[in-house]
Amino acid sequence: MKTTKQKLINIVVDDREQRSGMVEILEATESVSVSISRLACGDYEVGDKLLFERKTQLHILQGIPGVGPERACTLLDKFGSVEAVLTASMEELLAIKGIGKQSVDAIHWAVHEPEIEYDRSCEDFDPVV
Repeated sequence: MKTTKQKLINIVVDDREQRSGMVEILEATESVSVSISRLACGDYEVGDKLLFERKTQLHILQGIPGVGPERACTLLDKFGSVEAVLTASMEELLAIKGIGKQSVDAIHWAVHEPEIEYDRSCEDFDPVV
């Protein structure tokens, strides 16, 4: 009889996620090693990937002008992640029912807003009070 060794998955959980109950679920899962730490970004770290819970992803998407709770859900359902939404083409976004040109333009603007070069000639300005 051949025995296969299961791979151990190391998951770092942000300490702020301890109240969610996920830590207990992960710790009870075979072949999962859980450690608690303060992550600068993300809810969970698996290898070199940062993972965000759906609620976090929805919150991020709702920060885009013209994207409210319903549109955020629609976008996340269709694309699966914030990254996939932000890298989608305008045509891919327009193909989604309930996402119109105005919303697509707002998403495109938020992602591709040109960097503004500021006039720094007045940096040495010393106002007289």
